[in-house]
Amino acid sequence: MEAWSVCLQLAADEGVHIVLGHHAHVLQPVEWVEGKEGNQTFVAYSLGNFLAGQDQLHRQIGGILTLTIVKRTEGAKEEILIEEPEFLLTYVTFEDETNDKVLPMKRVTNEDLPEVEEHYEEVKLHMQQWLPELKITDYEG
Repeated sequence: MEAWSVCLQLAADEGVHIVLGHHAHVLQPVEWVEGKEGNQTFVAYSLGNFLAGQDQLHRQIGGILTLTIVKRTEGAKEEILIEEPEFLLTYVTFEDETNDKVLPMKRVTNEDLPEVEEHYEEVKLHMQQWLPELKITDYEG
């Protein structure tokens, strides 16, 4: 078992609710890790780059994670639940050296990224591979 896997299992066993990873520069799938008491820890290994001056395709793709956190209290007993994980895929466009834009990937055109729909579907499947119920949401604003 790899060291990071041991650390995640330890965190889940200790009752950690959410682990947010970073610095990988590319999106990595999300998943639930079960703790020794049957609790679930939500793990996002990497959310990719939100805004970066890197021009390789998968380093221009990132995302915004939304989770609903519910706290239930019954007498002295408290329960924290992580529900409704949603993910908005984003893409960084470069107009010039001083004007980068972060766009919801559903608003990216083939002019910005050739074959954008194919890339969108590929990344969507990548993010849902360990958590098929992960809702990939679209920006509606």
